[in-house]
Amino acid sequence: MADRYFFWGTLILTLSLLTQDFASAETIKFESGARLPSPFQVRLAKNQGKPAPTGSPGIEVKAEFTKPKGDGPHPAIVILHSCGGMLGHVSHDWPRFLNKLGYAVLAVDSFGSRGLGPCPNGLKLIAMIEDAFGALDFLARQQSIDAKRIGVFGYSKGGIAVNEIAGTEHRISDIQFVAGISFYGNCQPVLGVEHQLHMPVAVIYGEHDAEMESCKKLISSSRLEVTVLRDAYHGFDIQESSGGTTAQGTAMRYDAVATAKARAIAEAFLIENF
Repeated sequence: MADRYFFWGTLILTLSLLTQDFASAETIKFESGARLPSPFQVRLAKNQGKPAPTGSPGIEVKAEFTKPKGDGPHPAIVILHSCGGMLGHVSHDWPRFLNKLGYAVLAVDSFGSRGLGPCPNGLKLIAMIEDAFGALDFLARQQSIDAKRIGVFGYSKGGIAVNEIAGTEHRISDIQFVAGISFYGNCQPVLGVEHQLHMPVAVIYGEHDAEMESCKKLISSSRLEVTVLRDAYHGFDIQESSGGTTAQGTAMRYDAVATAKARAIAEAFLIENF
């Protein structure tokens, strides 16, 4: 009985938040993070007496930028989309919810910026990770943003990118993500390194999500929080994809209660880590 009241109470609160006014989205452009040379490339150049390689520059990336009311500086969240691209949950629903919590949001369009449609489209995960770091650097330069309080949310493919950012050191910089949430993203990048993550991560996925087998093997740690949503499927927060399947053939089903629960978990995680 308590669970029922919690779920519906959270759902009503969420729907109430989504009906309130918030800042209009602004389409902005930033440079994706440069692809740095690998340690092997650096060592090889040094051994051959050649200058250290500089890597390849980033590309111009489009994103939707929204802010809560007030001058700030605001904490911020970078959003990385799923294989469906800029669907309503990442371009509208989650940004509105986060704006009402006081967070600015930069929803990155990794596919549209490269003229690509939904998966399968050949875009490698590293490109989405580079976009995430480019977005981080862009936000850190804004006077309205608190550069020390920037996190990253990812959904499905974007969730895998969040796990990869947490599990692997991709760059050396004073500007880093504070924390991240991976929504129904494969957990392979964090398996075996749960106690060595570069930032706190929450993994949220549905009980009936066939793509989350790796997440079931995770070992809890002080930096890793895992939540399985009862009776939920892949893409539980994506209304447009409900009844369809992923590129891997996994069933997708929208679930308003699971979505409300995920938002409550996200809010608690942000309070704890920001």
